[in-house]
Amino acid sequence: MAPVALSTSYLTGSASLGISMTTLISFGTSRPVGTRSSPMGYSLASLPGGGRIAEKGRKDTGKAWSPHSEPVAGRARQAPAKAPELHRHRPGAPAMADAQLDPKALELLRMLDRDRPGAFSEFVRMFVHEAPELVKKMEQAQAAGDPDALGKSAHYLRSAALAMGATGLVDVCHSLEHLDAAQLSGPDMPVRMDELRRRTRDALILLLQEVPQI
Repeated sequence: MAPVALSTSYLTGSASLGISMTTLISFGTSRPVGTRSSPMGYSLASLPGGGRIAEKGRKDTGKAWSPHSEPVAGRARQAPAKAPELHRHRPGAPAMADAQLDPKALELLRMLDRDRPGAFSEFVRMFVHEAPELVKKMEQAQAAGDPDALGKSAHYLRSAALAMGATGLVDVCHSLEHLDAAQLSGPDMPVRMDELRRRTRDALILLLQEVPQI
């Protein structure tokens, strides 16, 4: 299967975003007590109406995944999650037939937008800008045989994807988050990485359809 190309060339400009990716990640995940906080120190609660939405988000989306802390050196690595079923695109079949966004996550983002007009578009723009960079880091980590670097980038991308309702991308990232060095060179890794690229591309396209003015 040929790799799926990722591009952000359709974005206009590269102005600095007003909300960091860390804020988006904090919207998509509730960290267990005792795990490390996001390095930038931002949280959804810092935004107008964010505390109420964050609480609703924890209740509505917290069951969608089993939370894991970021990979920490010296900690026993958990058994890797079972890889999601990988969908090979058939010639002539719709490329995004199985791609969709979680309606509950989209509603939470629209709630935030009502309290802070323009926030939804800003979150989408931020995700579209930074998700391909995280995928690139994951590709580099896999090529270098660095499971910790791969796991860290997969963790951040998974959390952000959960906030945006990209459940297919969440599943793929979860399957890559706790691999060991031997698995990074396994025979199934090319297919896994192709699926990561495809799911990321699908999420970007669907989100841009939600806010076409970007």
